[in-house]
Amino acid sequence: MHTVVINPEIITTNKADRDHARGGSVVLNREILRHRHFVFHAGYSGVAYGFKGARQHVFLGFFNPGFYQRHLLTTRVHGNLRGPLAYDFSAAFGLQQVNRHQALQRATILSPALTFRASRTVSLTLGYTHYNAAQSLGVVSGNAVKLSSDFKF
Repeated sequence: MHTVVINPEIITTNKADRDHARGGSVVLNREILRHRHFVFHAGYSGVAYGFKGARQHVFLGFFNPGFYQRHLLTTRVHGNLRGPLAYDFSAAFGLQQVNRHQALQRATILSPALTFRASRTVSLTLGYTHYNAAQSLGVVSGNAVKLSSDFKF
């Protein structure tokens, strides 16, 4: 539902808001080193997209810029610690841009995790993610905790 405010009246219409987007992404990843205790990957992650809503002043509750691009160099190290306990650390560093005429800003994503393999088919992962992203309203950074389970049949 879309609400339009016209001073001092409020007009409500029953039309759905839509925000069309176009874009693409590419992820390139290569295993660089394999050792008995760890595996090291390196790569590139890039994304570019844009929404029409930024020009139409449509906000659907998510980040919908008219143009956005991000280019990251990625790394990942993972392996077994001991017995059923494994580790995974990934990091990404690069640049991103919100709207075509804005400056490029730093982008960082750090994500360590520990996985406990209860059996060949069941595992539990506890992880953490820190991100630092330049959005249109200023620098947005945050932290997230991840708890996941994997059941294979």
